Amino acid sequence: MIREIRVLDSNQIETVHSTSLRILRKVGMRLRSDRHLTHLQKQGFDVDKVHFTVKMPENQVIEALERTPKKFRLCSRDRKRDLQMGEGNCYYASAGCASDVVDFESGMRRPATLQDVASCAKVIDAVENLDMIFSPISAHDVPRGTGVIDEYKATVENSTKHVHLVDLNSVYEAEYIIKIAGEIMGGVDNLIKEPIISDMLCTVSPLTMDTTALDTVLTFARKGLPVSSTSMPLAGGTGPITPAGTLALSNAEVIGALVIIEAFCPNTPVIYTAFPAVMDPRTGFYRGAAPEEIWMGMAVGQVAGYYKIPYMVGGMNSSSKTPNIQDGYEKAMCAVLSRLAGADILVGPGLLDSASALALDQLIVDGEVCDHLDRALADQPIDEETLGLEVISRVGPESHFISDRHTLRHVGDIWIPRLPGTDRVSRADPESMVKKAKKRVRDILKSHQPQPLDPSTKKRIEMIVSEARKNYPHSKN
Repeated sequence: MIREIRVLDSNQIETVHSTSLRILRKVGMRLRSDRHLTHLQKQGFDVDKVHFTVKMPENQVIEALERTPKKFRLCSRDRKRDLQMGEGNCYYASAGCASDVVDFESGMRRPATLQDVASCAKVIDAVENLDMIFSPISAHDVPRGTGVIDEYKATVENSTKHVHLVDLNSVYEAEYIIKIAGEIMGGVDNLIKEPIISDMLCTVSPLTMDTTALDTVLTFARKGLPVSSTSMPLAGGTGPITPAGTLALSNAEVIGALVIIEAFCPNTPVIYTAFPAVMDPRTGFYRGAAPEEIWMGMAVGQVAGYYKIPYMVGGMNSSSKTPNIQDGYEKAMCAVLSRLAGADILVGPGLLDSASALALDQLIVDGEVCDHLDRALADQPIDEETLGLEVISRVGPESHFISDRHTLRHVGDIWIPRLPGTDRVSRADPESMVKKAKKRVRDILKSHQPQPLDPSTKKRIEMIVSEARKNYPHSKN
């Protein structure tokens, strides 16, 4: 199997690592919370409460990186799609918190709704090669302050796959979501053993940590639930314009946030997550799938591999606004190169327009790309049977292998695409793949039945959601 492609040599990896350590030691991270800074100060960090910064000695960073678990599981609620982190596997996750959807029927772009969240979860549940739900849509029609709770409920009712949360706004939401997940697993103790949820802490580039985001992720970490430490600098905007500079900054932010998580909750399973991107110099906007972004994503993999920590990276991005040729080649380029760089999780299926919109038919197409890629990089056995000396000798020159028994034995080994057609109509219709993707979305939404929640569990979840809405402290909103 082709397992790895490298864009950095060992000396360059060391240089990125040492530069990130210097950033954390000399500049530090900004955290506007006396409460958190006091805790870190007691643990020996260099804290400046006037400027709200915490600087990190090299030895403390190294100790935290060494202490972070190198292998752990992200579980599915039916236990059929557990993800084994740190074992050389690669999984695919929807992602993005897209604010809009491109309606697969009309092609029109509109704000995302809670029904879109439910439909998206159902499609992901049905598509074999999509392994995890990573908050792909942010609904506009949910209550302020408790909306993510509604989104989580809609997700778990329509999919059994692991859910990685992104856009939690408060500890309040975190506690209620953990409560719901605990109900599904028969208690929080069982949830801790078989974590069907995880949460993301994202820094605010450059080198800033949001206090609420930290409190939210620590709510998960204190329970022993997995989290991700994430950085999203924009080269030329919130990071240096040079890819190397943004890579060093991104790495500093990821490991800096990881160190802080470990300082509060030692031995927390953490996914190293980095989505360094590039600002289009002409517009100032983020441009998905820029070559420099792909390079940084590949380099991120090597740096995370240096720490031996499971990592997640953007792997199926595109700046195209609709499913088209641009979208196809950009996503394929991102996916192939990120996969070859050794990612544990690639995110981005379904996303369009630099992660600002999602389309259900695009999820289908991207699932096909993931399937294609997995098969292309799978091990092909090399032995007496597969080398086929016997059949080659038997068939000989100027003949064919179509009807030979060796062909019949192995014809099922050949990968068959689900979407591109081979009939006369498909050859005459360049849009056949998109049409088949739309048809599959319709079929899934009409007929796919995810494993349902137990009726009593579903009822208790309804009560938890109602309680969350009722007790939400609106006066503090």
